[in-house]
Amino acid sequence: MKTLTIELYNDSARKLIKDLEDLNILRVVKSSPRKQKNIADKFSGKLSEKTANQMQEYVAKGRKEWS
Repeated sequence: MKTLTIELYNDSARKLIKDLEDLNILRVVKSSPRKQKNIADKFSGKLSEKTANQMQEYVAKGRKEWS
């Protein structure tokens, strides 16, 4: 199942969406769009733990070499 965000331009479109919902073709999910507070929220959970640890070790090694 995919979730899509759509904009309705008029009441006819709203009626059409309601009719599709009545036919069990789609389901309207009412929610407000979430605002991302910062870039960390946007990318949170995108890397595997193993990859994240490897990157942390690489950065730590680089910092040691330059200090």
